[in-house]
Amino acid sequence: SVPYLDIGYFFKKRIRRKLTQAKIDGWNAVVQRKSTTKDEAKERAKAQEEIAKYKNAFAPSPMNETRRYAVAIKVSLCCLLYMPLVPWLSLVGFVGMMLQYWMDKYLLLRWHHRPAKPA
Repeated sequence: SVPYLDIGYFFKKRIRRKLTQAKIDGWNAVVQRKSTTKDEAKERAKAQEEIAKYKNAFAPSPMNETRRYAVAIKVSLCCLLYMPLVPWLSLVGFVGMMLQYWMDKYLLLRWHHRPAKPA
């Protein structure tokens, strides 16, 4: 699998395509209106449920830090073990680690959502 490709986000595209401005306007009208009867309360709960579904469809996935660190360790160990056979492999490993660092930094700041705060 490609570590920088978020498959789940692409599968949610079908749900995201169904969102229209008319739906958003309808939800705004329902949510802003005060519910006085049980039917209005049910309608408001249903609208909030649909809003939560669409928020989930647009939400980015969390970053898999353990996999990223495992890949970094694997690259460094492979370069270290094969360096006596191919001396310039240390430079390739260093460039690979720098590319991974910058890619992870970009993905963490621009694509994935923030990690959960420890309790």
